[in-house]
Amino acid sequence: MRKRDKSILGKVKELIFGKMTKIENDFFGEMIDAGNYYECRKLFRPIGKVVEIGLEKKEQGPDEKQKKFFNWIENNYDLLIEKVSPSIERRVQDWLSNYEVKDFQSEYTLEYLYIPRCDEGVFDWQISFYVENELQHWCSLEMRGLEVIEILIDG
Repeated sequence: MRKRDKSILGKVKELIFGKMTKIENDFFGEMIDAGNYYECRKLFRPIGKVVEIGLEKKEQGPDEKQKKFFNWIENNYDLLIEKVSPSIERRVQDWLSNYEVKDFQSEYTLEYLYIPRCDEGVFDWQISFYVENELQHWCSLEMRGLEVIEILIDG
């Protein structure tokens, strides 16, 4: 009976959300086709946790530029944190004047990266953190290279 229930649930999900196409990639693993981008999960070595990734779709799937950009983020994560943490702290202080980041790496957990096509030049991309302190919120940053363009706070 349970198998039948699962297949009915699967059919209902497919009817509501459409059929999910899964693609296997040697670097990013199992990816779900989400229209104009792919969704996947991958271990992010600097924090030792799996993060959600959105990859802007290319005709042949993720390419070397996108893989290199992911590797660049991993290899330069400390520099990235050094660049974004003051902007995040200022933004949150606009909301809560007494707010102070005590230890960014322990309070802010990377949860999501959006990797664009990575065409030539400097391009926009996104990074999101979940804040594990008394605020319990998400910070999503729109980036251009290492420059913070916009910070959205939800929570």
